[in-house]
Amino acid sequence: MKTLLLSTSSLWNCGDDFIRDGVLELLCPNDDVRTLWWNRGYGIQNAYANDLDINLALTDYFIVAGTPKWVFKNEQIYRYCLEKKIPMSLIGVGTRDLIAKSQYDLMKKVAASGLCEVCLTRDRLAHEALKELGFSNGEMILCPCFFKPVLTKQEKKWHILSSREQYNFNVDPQLLS
Repeated sequence: MKTLLLSTSSLWNCGDDFIRDGVLELLCPNDDVRTLWWNRGYGIQNAYANDLDINLALTDYFIVAGTPKWVFKNEQIYRYCLEKKIPMSLIGVGTRDLIAKSQYDLMKKVAASGLCEVCLTRDRLAHEALKELGFSNGEMILCPCFFKPVLTKQEKKWHILSSREQYNFNVDPQLLS
């Protein structure tokens, strides 16, 4: 079984959830591919987040799925991929996420390594940044969120009204419809 490590955010920026689903729809991974998420967002507390110390050693392929944060909190993964020669793809990344010189230098090494097989951006800022770094295979595409499958089946939906402190499940179900 092959393992795909997907850098994303979940339960933090809902746009990233749509982008991740669109990227997975584009890829259509086979049943023999295990997908692990590296959740860089703040929606899942550390107790539940992916542990890179455990999951990096399992990684056969690395994908940054959408998101404007394609460098931030991914530096350890990029360095690991360079060291172990693990192929990767940047799919649907946006904005110019280079803050520190160390990030700039790291991404220049990634570009020079040839390990990045697919390099697709969703805006001109990211496209220009990747060209500047030396990625020669960059292309602009529609934001991957638009590849998310359409819901064709109507399902009854429930809305939970709550504050950040506590969910209240003792509500009349008629109020939630």
